[in-house]
Amino acid sequence: AKASTMDLTDGQRKQIESLESREQSLLQNVEELERNLRDKLGHDDGNELLPKRHRSLRDEDDDADNFFDRTCSKRAKMDEEGSHEDAETEDSLVARCKALFVRLETQKLRLGKAKSKADRIKQ
Repeated sequence: AKASTMDLTDGQRKQIESLESREQSLLQNVEELERNLRDKLGHDDGNELLPKRHRSLRDEDDDADNFFDRTCSKRAKMDEEGSHEDAETEDSLVARCKALFVRLETQKLRLGKAKSKADRIKQ
């Protein structure tokens, strides 16, 4: 860049000097901001930008990741409490359905008897 400044006018050379000076100022500003950031995050060296609370993450084994498996403790509790039900077969479902229909018919008969009794009382 220095060799090509011979072909430039005085105004262009002053502009380049001004821009180079501004570039140096900005680079120093960026370095100062990075130092402040590292200080706020609690780092001694400038090679790593992880906060203290995350420093232990780099030392942990990647195989021990259970972040997405949040149901393991719930499943264990359900198994301990016995609330985990087995899948029903077609036969058991048919039997339950028949029992419900019998119960429904019984309730209908009771309701019919209660209505007829209420009608007799009204008369």
